[in-house]
Amino acid sequence: MIKVLLNIIFLFGLNYFSLISLAQDTLPPPSNFQPVINSNNLQFSFKKALVEFSKGEMISNVLSVNNNKNIEIKFYADISIPTKWSALTQKNKLYTLAPGDSTFIPIHILPKINLRGSSRFLFTVYLYNENDEPYGFTFFYGETKKNISWQLSTNENKIYLLNEQTTAPFNITLGNSGSDDQDIHLTLFNLSKSVSLLDSTGQFEAKQPITLNLKSQKDTTFYYTFSKHVEPRNYRLVDIEGYNPYSLGEEKKYTVTANSTSPNPSDYNKFRAGAKIDFVQLSDLWTVNQYGTDVIPLLVDLNAFNILGDNPMLNLTLQGQTFLHDSSTIVYNSQLTYSSNYFTTNPYQNAMLYLGYFHSKFNVQYGNITGGVMGTYQNGRGIKAEYYINKNQRIGVFFTNSPRLFSKNPDYTTFGLTHNYQNSILRINSQFGHSISNVQHKFTDVLNVNASTNFIKNHTFGIRAGVSRNVKQDSLIVKYGWMGGVYYNGQYLHQKMNSNLSAMYISPTFGIYSYEQLTVNVGNQYHLNKKWNIFLNNNYYRYFELSSTFYKSNFQLNNQLNFNRVNSKAGNFTPFTFYNFSRIQDFRVQSRGLGLNLGKYNLNENYRYFINILSGYNRAIDTLSKDYFFLQFAGFVQIRTVSFSARYQLGNRGISKTYFLYNSAKNPQSITLSLRHQYVFPRPAFVMQNAVSYSYSTLSGKSINFNPEFYCFTKGGWRFRIFAEINFSLSANSDIRETYYMYSGNGEVSQPQWNKGFYLGIGIRKEFGIPIPKTKNKYCTINFVVFYDINGDGKRDHNEDLLENVVIRTDAWEIITNKDGEATLKNVPIGQHLFNVFSIPDLKGWFPHINDTITFSKSEKVYIPFARGVKVTGKVFLDKDKISADADKQMDLSRIKISAINARTFITLTRFDGTFEFYIPIGSYILTMDEKVLGERYQLLQNNFELNIDDKFDNLFIPFYIIEKRRKVKVTKFDNSGNKVDNPIIERENVQPSNNPIIEQPKPEINQPSINDTIIEEKHEDIKPIDEPKVNNENNNEDNYNHGNMSDLNELDSLISILLSKTESPLSEEDLAKIEENKTTPNDLSKYGDKVVYSIQIGAFIKGDLPRETLAKLGKLIKIGKVESFEDEKGITKFFVGNYNTLNEATFAKNELTEIIKDVFIIGINKGKIITAKKAFELNGK
Repeated sequence: MIKVLLNIIFLFGLNYFSLISLAQDTLPPPSNFQPVINSNNLQFSFKKALVEFSKGEMISNVLSVNNNKNIEIKFYADISIPTKWSALTQKNKLYTLAPGDSTFIPIHILPKINLRGSSRFLFTVYLYNENDEPYGFTFFYGETKKNISWQLSTNENKIYLLNEQTTAPFNITLGNSGSDDQDIHLTLFNLSKSVSLLDSTGQFEAKQPITLNLKSQKDTTFYYTFSKHVEPRNYRLVDIEGYNPYSLGEEKKYTVTANSTSPNPSDYNKFRAGAKIDFVQLSDLWTVNQYGTDVIPLLVDLNAFNILGDNPMLNLTLQGQTFLHDSSTIVYNSQLTYSSNYFTTNPYQNAMLYLGYFHSKFNVQYGNITGGVMGTYQNGRGIKAEYYINKNQRIGVFFTNSPRLFSKNPDYTTFGLTHNYQNSILRINSQFGHSISNVQHKFTDVLNVNASTNFIKNHTFGIRAGVSRNVKQDSLIVKYGWMGGVYYNGQYLHQKMNSNLSAMYISPTFGIYSYEQLTVNVGNQYHLNKKWNIFLNNNYYRYFELSSTFYKSNFQLNNQLNFNRVNSKAGNFTPFTFYNFSRIQDFRVQSRGLGLNLGKYNLNENYRYFINILSGYNRAIDTLSKDYFFLQFAGFVQIRTVSFSARYQLGNRGISKTYFLYNSAKNPQSITLSLRHQYVFPRPAFVMQNAVSYSYSTLSGKSINFNPEFYCFTKGGWRFRIFAEINFSLSANSDIRETYYMYSGNGEVSQPQWNKGFYLGIGIRKEFGIPIPKTKNKYCTINFVVFYDINGDGKRDHNEDLLENVVIRTDAWEIITNKDGEATLKNVPIGQHLFNVFSIPDLKGWFPHINDTITFSKSEKVYIPFARGVKVTGKVFLDKDKISADADKQMDLSRIKISAINARTFITLTRFDGTFEFYIPIGSYILTMDEKVLGERYQLLQNNFELNIDDKFDNLFIPFYIIEKRRKVKVTKFDNSGNKVDNPIIERENVQPSNNPIIEQPKPEINQPSINDTIIEEKHEDIKPIDEPKVNNENNNEDNYNHGNMSDLNELDSLISILLSKTESPLSEEDLAKIEENKTTPNDLSKYGDKVVYSIQIGAFIKGDLPRETLAKLGKLIKIGKVESFEDEKGITKFFVGNYNTLNEATFAKNELTEIIKDVFIIGINKGKIITAKKAFELNGK
């Protein structure tokens, strides 16, 4: 029974711990591992409580067993492991331990190979005796850590958008570099609501987030489309004062962030990868430094009103702001009004004028200013200045005269001192002013102090105090007055409660005032939650006025309780109730009622509305014992560029006695409707604004007004305006002088008549720059103009087109050319700057002809020419070993990367047949082919060509030659009986190419089809054009053809004998004799002496190893005429035909020969050597 029970427990344990082993991080290992001791004094434990192992490694531990008994014991040890695992221990082994003895049993476990993720396994060993009676068990943990690693990359980190471009493709690549399959959760997001992420088609929203499983060492790419919402014309109101239809607007940057993490809880926060992509919409204007200018900007706005009427009026506004080099600012504005038809100086004397200079240490202001001292006369003109003693305090003085600063007999004169002190918890403002009134013939002295402190967090306490002294000029009576007040605002109750309180009292003899005033304001707001809050506002205003010989006390007490609901679907919703009291000239009125405010502003969809409803009852307490109903409604709604407002009022809202009684008797009503609209024409230089309104009142009558405005903006910065007002009005048959007590009753009533009016006006606005004399320029403004330089002279002619969407980078400042090819850097420092120019769209071989740096010395226009680059064409040739299994099959040579490298890198990919072509600008380059594609089977004969590209040639042909490494071949011959022939074995060792082989250069392919693969221009700034160039160069001028730009033909590294298959010659003995007869020696080549001649090379072969196809064509040439051959010191036989004095003659002959053999080219012969056609052309000079 015990044995059966033990077996059941053992099997259950195996299954149980097998299940546990499949779970990850579910059983934490014990922090202090204790050996297990049973009741029979048998002690056993593992040496390690936790064994960490890597995938593919063996798990090893040691079981220690101690016999603490006085007798010998025997036991078995069985270990439980997960299914399909192996334990390298001897099964059913009986261990024997003497008393007090111990043994160490090694435990080795082989896990299964395909482990996934971070895992923890529990391994248990059971000990039992020969009778299957258990001694107990012990265990240890095995743990493997998952190698989590992947990369997230993008095709571009910064993508420039074209002008008015709204979409751009991009992709995200995930690569699993870990040793396990990995679950990855990919999320893309952006913070701009005007940006959408679409799928690769650009039609549907991209599906995200994405959760995928990525195999180890595999990658995958997701393709997306960035889409920017472009607001249509007339979607928003344009600011007429700052509108510029010829500018691209401000630079905008939209950032898309890609984040990836593991969705598995066990991997959470262990690894994540992300990337950021910036989509940049540049502007054609960048103000580098707002403080740098050598001119004073002045905005002139001139408007003429009622120009066809009896009383025309002219208004001139001048304003501006200048930022100087030392970070100081000058602010200036003036307004003059002319309305007289005779000469007068009043427009100049009464003109509004202000001039202020603000420096980091002081400021000076002149014109229509105030001293700011409460209780003194403030109107007029004056001058004041402040000096900043330090960051905590400043002092100031002021002086004002009314009506003008330099009046001989001013009405009022005021001057005084000010002082301000401020630190982190205390603020004190002190003012002293002295006023002289020549109108009232008195002097007034006022001293005011305002102090506040926030020594308690979220609480501010303040106090106001002031004293004054008034002295009549013709009297010895002195009157003193005073002013005092307190204020507080703060947050408490965990910032749920906000309170503000202010109270101020002014005595009737304080300063220039002549009546007593008391003002009290109290506001309390409590936040119920994130959506609701309650606000109670109370304000009390009391003042005494002198009527005849006694004072009358007037006051207003307003009380309003608001319930605010914020961020609801309908907007901000505020119902409220109010109860107001007033007493004006002993006429008391009570007003109470309910109201509602509702408003919302949607910035993205560009609409907003506001509604105010107010209704209640008014009661005149002392005269009329009736509650008079009133209703007031006001609404405003704007959708895009159209706005509508309405206002309706029923009943009486007045609080003065005369108006209240009159309106109560008449029960008045009024309504006002208005509609406004702005329209930008398809040609955005023209803008129209129209406004129409209608109003009706039972008291005043009705009126209709129409106000059209038309604006025209020019490229030179002028704004022309024409506006009009057309109105019709009909007065009501009423007179406000008829009050409730004074209605005439029987008077004759005149019939109302329509009155109409028409007013016309015009306006001109322009900003000018007034030069500052005798100033040293530290900044300048550069206007760039980018154009196609067709004739290559670096100057723009009238027939050379301008270039849009060209990025101009000066240091870190980037601008883009507009449709006129222009872009402006404003206030850029004078001196040398880093300079880079590139086009966002591919220009099919046009490149900027500029230097890497540029120097600015003054404001000017800088032209940037784009010149045509040199077309580099070529081909990758492949020579297979003729004994290869696929020797007769054509291999795909597409998508091999060819790079031209200097400060920038230009890249193209080959076609299927190995041909390639791309344009590169003038300069020195290293032309290289990517050798990673070759593997171990192939090798490249020569790489890294040095090229010097200049404007002497339009095209350049460069070949690359790949050979398949030759195998060692052994040939054994047998006779018909199958017996081995005793002939020696023919062996062909590996053919190693010469370090300087001779090549046959193929005919340059000037007219070739477009490359199917994108040509990429890599720059140090990590900027890449996006479009694929499509070459269509029809200029087949052989005189401008560069045959490799190398000094000797040997440098071409071509070996036709390697490129073409080898077979037996199909030529007759007679043809071979002719070839041998026409063989030329080096001495024969010297017969031309220093003279340069041209010939057509048709091939270069190893003697006796001529391809059948080539020899067949060679046979045709032999029948046509003399074919010469030349064998060099390496045993290479070159075949050429003809001797020509000029390159043009040789070119004509070459074109004829291409009908028989395509890959022929021109060579030169000079001083017994074969040279390139380029070198021959340079030596011959023609």
